[in-house]
Amino acid sequence: MWWVYFNVGAERGSKQIEQSDDPGRIGRFAYTYVHLLLIGGIILTAVGDEIMLSHPEGHAEIRTTIPVVGGPALYVAGNLLFKYAISGRWQLSHLVGLSLFALAALLARDASPLC
Repeated sequence: MWWVYFNVGAERGSKQIEQSDDPGRIGRFAYTYVHLLLIGGIILTAVGDEIMLSHPEGHAEIRTTIPVVGGPALYVAGNLLFKYAISGRWQLSHLVGLSLFALAALLARDASPLC
């Protein structure tokens, strides 16, 4: 999660805000509202890790699937919105990643939590 955010996005975001006609609006949306999704994704992922490590056997239940798959998906969705807010473009890699998380959620009930 660290690498996805800080690899390019944070630096590009500050440059785009500096060059913008309305830096307050972009900064407020990108660094306040969108970051709530990023933080929520990190927290939900931590909950999923705890559940998965506490109960690694059997089939994944909905209470396991939501945080394990939904946490990283929420983080990627927040990162997608952040990058859209600063660049005005949707990142194809993030859209593909969200599609793969949706597929993983559909297939999760037939797998063990550690798969």
